[in-house]
Amino acid sequence: MHLHGGAYVYSAQEAHWRALARLAGASGATIHVPLYSLAPGATVDDAFPLIDAVISAVRQGEDGPRVLLSGDSAGGGLAMAQALRMRDLQQRPVDGILLFSPWVDVALDNPEIGRLERRDPMLSRRMLVQAGRWWAGDRDTRDPLVSPLLGDLTGLPRVTTYIGGRDILLADARELDRRIRAAGGESTLQEWASGFHVFMAALSTKESRAVIADAASILRAPAGSVQSTASGIG
Repeated sequence: MHLHGGAYVYSAQEAHWRALARLAGASGATIHVPLYSLAPGATVDDAFPLIDAVISAVRQGEDGPRVLLSGDSAGGGLAMAQALRMRDLQQRPVDGILLFSPWVDVALDNPEIGRLERRDPMLSRRMLVQAGRWWAGDRDTRDPLVSPLLGDLTGLPRVTTYIGGRDILLADARELDRRIRAAGGESTLQEWASGFHVFMAALSTKESRAVIADAASILRAPAGSVQSTASGIG
């Protein structure tokens, strides 16, 4: 199940559908994309009932198929928040998490972000912070369901993250990887030095092809053996 990006204010774009079609073709997986309601008209709390319902429908009970959760940009943050919820509610966890340029702290307070913003050709911290406030609604922006980087990261499924070196979100992706490992979890971080935000959707590039091939190998892997096979270089 994939949760699309768009700073919580934009719907899925043509590039999302093209990249997901390529991933489905490479992996043989069926990819479900819940079209959650967007800010400022909706908040994070409006998204979870739909996500819960889709996961339940796909699984069709406790013995249902293997399910992985993925997300790009804002959708990556929402995917992590969903994983935290499932753990806290003692629900059956998903079988792995794939994150593509995830936005996991809506406040973007990491001191490295100022330097990264000068290299990022796409994103503006000011715009993102405002969108994050809308998405939080009545919650504090530091609430883990809004900014999962700031939550308890124990007891999660294996997380694989893909991100570029020219992305304002790189610093928090690194911190997410560090904190998951410190909490005793399994995390793989792949950095591609030349990559811009959600570069894996630029299907004509070799970097995109490498990321999709690696993600497809994870989707094809049998239960209990979710591993990343590519090296995080670029």
